[in-house]
Amino acid sequence: MSRKSSRIRQGLAFMRGNMLVLTATRILGQFGRSMAFPYASLYILSLGGEPAQIGFINSLAPLAGLLVFPIGGYITDHAGRVRLIGLAGLFSGLVYLLYVFARSWEVLAVAAFLQGFMAIQFPPQSALIADSLSPQDRGRGIALLNSLGGAPSMLAPYVAGLEI
Repeated sequence: MSRKSSRIRQGLAFMRGNMLVLTATRILGQFGRSMAFPYASLYILSLGGEPAQIGFINSLAPLAGLLVFPIGGYITDHAGRVRLIGLAGLFSGLVYLLYVFARSWEVLAVAAFLQGFMAIQFPPQSALIADSLSPQDRGRGIALLNSLGGAPSMLAPYVAGLEI
């Protein structure tokens, strides 16, 4: 093994355990969302929505997130972080089924509002990341998590376009 690869391996030693799981989850999640997001407006229109409904639906998730974000911070400080992240992930997967099986734009509106409640997982994820990294590795760790999570998603809209 070369000296350079040994230094790289030592520099990335903090990417294990929780960090590795969160990175893999972020890669898969962002890739999937980036495949679907460019076509969301067309989906709303195909289910009978109008441009006004596109704006309405796109505003519901941030509204719900705004309501639960402080609650997520409180629960993070007083309950199990991993359990909250896991339950939010499971519920998020179930909510995505509403998007898949929607027969009207109104169902998409409900799904978007419910999906916004999954912002409850962001405070415990942030705390878990901070706890999983030593203070001297936090900057690199968060940067690597975000970079690795977002890099494959740049190709996702193209892949989705090829599939369509």
